[in-house]
Amino acid sequence: MLTNRAAKTIATLLATVASWSGRTASAADVGVAHSGCEDVDARWPPSLEGYEPTRFGYTKQGDDVPFIDFTVSIKVQLLRSPFCHWFPRDTVRLYLTFTGRFGFYLGTRPSGPVIAKNYNPKLLWRWIPDPESTLSAETGGRRREYKSYVDFAYAHDSNGQSISTAEQYDGLVRQVSNPNYALDYISRGWDYLDFATKQAFSGETARVNIYPEFKYFLRHGLLQGVPEQYHSWEGGSPGQPRHAYDGILMEVDYLPYAGRSSNSPRWDDTLRLALKYMTGYEPIARYNTVRGEIGLTVLGLPLNLWAQDGYMNSLARYYFKTTSVGLEVRLTQW
Repeated sequence: MLTNRAAKTIATLLATVASWSGRTASAADVGVAHSGCEDVDARWPPSLEGYEPTRFGYTKQGDDVPFIDFTVSIKVQLLRSPFCHWFPRDTVRLYLTFTGRFGFYLGTRPSGPVIAKNYNPKLLWRWIPDPESTLSAETGGRRREYKSYVDFAYAHDSNGQSISTAEQYDGLVRQVSNPNYALDYISRGWDYLDFATKQAFSGETARVNIYPEFKYFLRHGLLQGVPEQYHSWEGGSPGQPRHAYDGILMEVDYLPYAGRSSNSPRWDDTLRLALKYMTGYEPIARYNTVRGEIGLTVLGLPLNLWAQDGYMNSLARYYFKTTSVGLEVRLTQW
């Protein structure tokens, strides 16, 4: 389990590393290649970057009351100068990443608590086959991203909560106004190995991005030790280990007008349609989750409307099957 205190320590560490290693960094774009390593700190991207999409929105899921849903995701590049010398053309990078998700129950639960739902640090090794091949030209310079990369990572995933015994759980159930609220305070935690990749396919106007991913959940991790999963005293329908619901993922993004050249960008230039499928690997394809998204920039805000049916709506309730919907501002990862 990654506690709230540990999560704050990681966030502070990321900010400190970014401040120290990025003192001479310019605001160079991630898609700009370079030659030579003498002034790598001045020419490489800033040390503190986005990782997964940072989101801020409103969520309603079938097993919970509505809440303000926000996710912050960043990465810090490590050993920049050595990697520049070891791997020409900036093709290999090492990152420390952190993704945190929180729910603010404004007006829907007594006291309007902010509940931690996910802490996900990773040590990530990324291979970029062609750093000079970016998608900035297709978006009129409004967004820069690589056409392809391959990621390998060692990751920890937990919700920062503390209840791990039946006595603690029963005591909280007696205190809260709704017994279901006590579920969010059950401690969950896993270590896993992560393999992910991206490949973009561009046509005359449209583009398709494909994101396959595989997670292998460890039986005994370096950070977590033994996983904290479903307990028999939780009641309800019995839950399975997480690898029954999660581990095999595929996301497909379709941008129908991404490659259209226009001096005056139109509203539909930012249209994005996405479909994500997730299932477990033991047993395989027994418990399935499907998520659909429609994204569009409105008055300068990158809005995203989404709906999901299946599992993993949060780590505490990972084995609950439910339908959820939401509207959010979605900031694309770099």
